[in-house]
Parts: sequence; C-alpha cells; structure tokens
Amino acid sequence: MSGESPHEDDPVGIPPGARLLRRVNPRFCDWDTCDDASNPRITRQAVQFYTPEMAVKVDCPGPALSVIVESLADPIAVLSERYEGDGLARVTADVIRGAAGECGIQLWPTSQEPAHAVVFRLDGGRDLTASFKKRLAGHLTKNWVVRPNQA
Repeated sequence: MSGESPHEDDPVGIPPGARLLRRVNPRFCDWDTCDDASNPRITRQAVQFYTPEMAVKVDCPGPALSVIVESLADPIAVLSERYEGDGLARVTADVIRGAAGECGIQLWPTSQEPAHAVVFRLDGGRDLTASFKKRLAGHLTKNWVVRPNQA
C-alpha cells in the first residue's frame, strides 16, 4: 500500500506535546539489556503496524500502530490493571510526527479503550521504516511508565 493514507492526522485532538502510551507485551522486551533501574530494552517488534489483515479484524481502515492518549485515558493504575502483565511506555506526539512529518496520529476509540488512537504513515505505507522503529523503540525504552512482568 502506498499513496495516501486512509487515516487522517488530528493535530487538534492530539496536539503537539500530547503524551501517548504504548502497551508493551513482555515478549517484545530484551531482558538481557536493562538500564540502571532494571527496565528492559523495548525491541523494534513492539512498534510494528497491524498487518492489513489484522487492521480489518480490529475495524481499522489500514495499517497502523495502537497508542493510548494519556490525557483521555483512565488513570495509570487502572490501565495497569486492565493490561495486567504488559508494560506501558510513554512517547509524545512530537516524537511520532517527527521533523520529517512522515507519521500522523488519529483518535480511534474502541470499546475496550476509549482513549485509543492510531499512528500511521501519511504516505499510506504498510509499516514504519526500520530507522523510525529503532528510534521509537529507543525513546519508549527511556520512558517506561509501568514495567511489564518478565516473560
């Protein structure tokens, strides 16, 4: 898929500086590479887009990455219980949209998560570039909110 994205960036509903949470399954953590606080490194697999087939299953119009808009979400303690065992890491909308302006963010509430949003490529690409995944995973690794249970 290339060309225009089926999503639409929402800089009003998700303004610059908005804090976003990414749910991180422990299997996407490198437990052999922890920081001084024993937080594991998040791997690039934790920031892959839905496949087109998975996007259809979750009623999403195209490949995207799920995030939670923190200002619209339940308190962290409630999210931690809801996603028990998984971790939560924080990133800002500025990091997602980046200087190159290759990604957008759109609110996409679900029945399970009313504060759900999706990150997508503005050009309609099927996934983030390898360099963007690496940068995003590195940023998330430095910004754990809730550390996952070790797998």
